[in-house]
This record gives sequence, structure tokens and C-alpha cells, in this order.
Amino acid sequence: MELAVFGAAAKRAVERRGKTVKRILSGGLMTALDMHGVSLSVLAVDAKTLERLDAPCWTPAMRTGDWQPTAPPAPLVAPDASVIDDVAPAAVENDLVDARLANALRAATKAIVDGEESLTAMDEKVGDGDCGITLAQGAKAAVSLLDRAGGAPRGACAFLAALSKAVEDSMGGSSGALYNLGLKAAEKSMRDAVKAHAGDWSDADADAAWKRAFVAFAGAISECGGAKVGSRTMCDALLPAADVFEKAGTLDAAAAAAQNGAASTAKLVATHGRSAYVSADVQDGVADPGAHAVGLMFAAVAGAAL
Repeated sequence: MELAVFGAAAKRAVERRGKTVKRILSGGLMTALDMHGVSLSVLAVDAKTLERLDAPCWTPAMRTGDWQPTAPPAPLVAPDASVIDDVAPAAVENDLVDARLANALRAATKAIVDGEESLTAMDEKVGDGDCGITLAQGAKAAVSLLDRAGGAPRGACAFLAALSKAVEDSMGGSSGALYNLGLKAAEKSMRDAVKAHAGDWSDADADAAWKRAFVAFAGAISECGGAKVGSRTMCDALLPAADVFEKAGTLDAAAAAAQNGAASTAKLVATHGRSAYVSADVQDGVADPGAHAVGLMFAAVAGAAL
């Protein structure tokens, strides 16, 4: 029943985006012991692909589609732009993306790429062993985006939106989804700040806007993932740093809070994330890889010449 409910919701979500659902395959196609959740895959098809999917065959699973349309799709109605959170912000440009952001982003991504092996080794003990690989893919995509933008792109809102898309396209797993959602929230925060200031910025205004954007980033990850401080996730590093920024604290103070939060996870028992399915004795003494990655990035940015 749960799969049927989820499948119907997924169908509606796809149709709201202007797509036509041709087939639905639903069932226990891949399982993992003691794991909870649902995996959803969406495939763009043509007539030949549908013919092959529908061809008679015998396999242990995924034999034929469980659902096929019985009526032509309803005409599409353009959605109200006011209810779409990720509207392309091309018209909202400002000068908040400069060499400082470029240096910060390069420092953070270098820390992840350099730490890929150690992050993966940590995740092999308390997770599924892909944390370093996944984060490094996102880091390399971010650097590529920066390079294509000429090193110091202009337009903070547009850049954050593009960075969100780059992360979405390059990173898998829950980390990729959560970073993507966090960056969308940061972009919205920055867009609101730009509209409020109407282009009249001081350096203090710009710093405050970026701090609020980070607070939105961390808050979205916490809200969407359900993790808080003490859950033994990246939120143990993100939220203390966000708390510092929310109180107008410095980058150095936020970096210290993030690193302390990451270190604290070595003594926590996970309630969220992949580690929640690993025994407490295995977790003991090993920091959460996602939180450790946040600590690495903050340390690198705080030490960079901004």
C-alpha cells in the first residue's frame, strides 16, 4: 500500500511539471536489510523504448509496467510563477560575487578534493563508503562552474542558482539532494536581500547578506533532512556555524564552531543518516564524515586570503 501511495504522488508530481507518464513500475525491485525508504527513478522514453519495456519476458522483477494511461493527458496549465521557489533569477543581478567569493569557494572545494580519501575511509566505517567521492564530485563541479564564469562571476543570485544546479547534476545520494536544497534556500535569501536593498550596498550589508544566506542554507538542510545538533550529521557542524552568523559573529568564530561541532560527533550515536543503521560501538570514536567535511571547508575558507 505504501508503494501505491508513493507511486500515485510521484505521478502527480511529474504531471505538475508538464510531463506525461507513460508507464509506472512499482514493487520491491531492490531491497536492503533493515533500511527504510523508497527509491524513485524517472526515465525519458520514446516509442522504441516503450516497445522494449512492454516486450514479453520473464524476469524475477520489473517484468512490465504496472500502470498505463487509459485516457489522453489533460491540457497543461501554466503554473503561477508566484508559487515556484526556484524561478530563474536572471533578472536579479548584483555585485556580491567577487574575488573574495571565488577564493573562498576554491579553498573550500580544494579541502574536499584533498580530503576525499580520508572522508571516504571514515564513511566506510560508519556509512556506505561514498561520502568523499560524492562530495569531491560536487566540489569539482563547483570549480568548473567558477572557471566557466571567468573566475569572479557577477550576480550572486544567479551564481547560487547555477551552483545549486551544478551540485544537483554532479552529486548523488542524500548529500547531493540536501546541498542542492540548501543552496536553493541560500539563493532565495540572497534574492530577497537584493530586492530589499535595491542595489544600494555597503560592505557591511554584503557581509550580512552572505551570512543570512548561509543561515538559510543550513536551516533548509536541517528542515528537509530532519536532523538537528546531536543527530550526528553534517548539521552538527552547519548549525553551530549558522548560529554564529545569525548573531553577526565572525568567519573565524563560525569556523571554530563548525570544527568543534564536527569533532563532537565522534562521541554521538546517530539518529539520522546512514550511520543510524550502524551499531553504536562502530560509530564510537569516528566523526561523522559529512560534519567533518563541513569542518574542513570552514577551516580552509577561514585560512584563505579573502
